[in-house]
Amino acid sequence: MNGKGRSLKYLYKGYNSALIAQVPYSVITISTFEMLDSTIFSANEETRFNKHDDFPFIVKFLIRFGASTLAIAAA
Repeated sequence: MNGKGRSLKYLYKGYNSALIAQVPYSVITISTFEMLDSTIFSANEETRFNKHDDFPFIVKFLIRFGASTLAIAAA
């Protein structure tokens, strides 16, 4: 085996361990964010993405930021 083929083999050496670590992290992060955003932090479905409602932008931003921060901390 030449030098190029050997270096290509070492490129994928940590692929399995990275995949084992990343998949559960992504599942926990996405599911926790969706649960927090839809059930706990949002008042109802009609005002979530409506730009003509009574909630100011900073409130919506802080709600989504809080949900994403808690999801990352849980993962």
